[in-house]
Amino acid sequence: DEKIIIESHDLGGWGAEFHIVLSRLENKLLLVSRTVIYGRKVQDVTFISFGKGLIKEWQASDQIQHDKKIYEEAEFIIDESGNAYMLCLYYDPVLLQHFDERKNSYTILAVTDSGQSVKQYQVDFPNKYIRGIEIEPALNNDLACAGFYSPSLNNYTIDGLFFFNIDHEYEIMKDLKFHELGPYLLEESMELKEGRESKYLYNFYLNHLVLRENGNYILTGEQTFEQDYDT
Repeated sequence: DEKIIIESHDLGGWGAEFHIVLSRLENKLLLVSRTVIYGRKVQDVTFISFGKGLIKEWQASDQIQHDKKIYEEAEFIIDESGNAYMLCLYYDPVLLQHFDERKNSYTILAVTDSGQSVKQYQVDFPNKYIRGIEIEPALNNDLACAGFYSPSLNNYTIDGLFFFNIDHEYEIMKDLKFHELGPYLLEESMELKEGRESKYLYNFYLNHLVLRENGNYILTGEQTFEQDYDT
């Protein structure tokens, strides 16, 4: 049967978007309304969670104040317990800022406990550029986060992996670890062009973060070879 669950209205020139996300086992449906106010560098986010039969379970809103500009990049997920999350790019440097300690950063907005708890977490690693990042519901209602890092925005290779959890009970980021990758990733199975350093011949892209039942991560990515001619 047809059922109207939300109506959108003219926002007078501001940017707005809507997202519909199902939990992995399709027990929960998340409806997201994201309103962007570019002049004030603010985004207002509203989460609405639905259960079986599209019965509304909770609704919660939050506002994120950006210090530089607002970026379009954002990802939304909901787990089987109805905990909802947004991952969005918060800061990205320009050319003149490449030598600063701060490289780039993301914000994770966590709406948990049936919408009663709303908290923001900043993912920001000094001297490391986050090349790719993903989030995934983890054990005990925690949130897993993992990705690639590299030295700077202009260096398209990756130095290694990072991973951590957001603790649902204590509402903290925990178990942050970095794993440096070996040089064989740059040297294996490809001939290098003369006159260029090997690290500038590759681009790495993060594809998926998968969490196994035992709590271990599987992180998949794509390695591409840069060339200026067709094959």
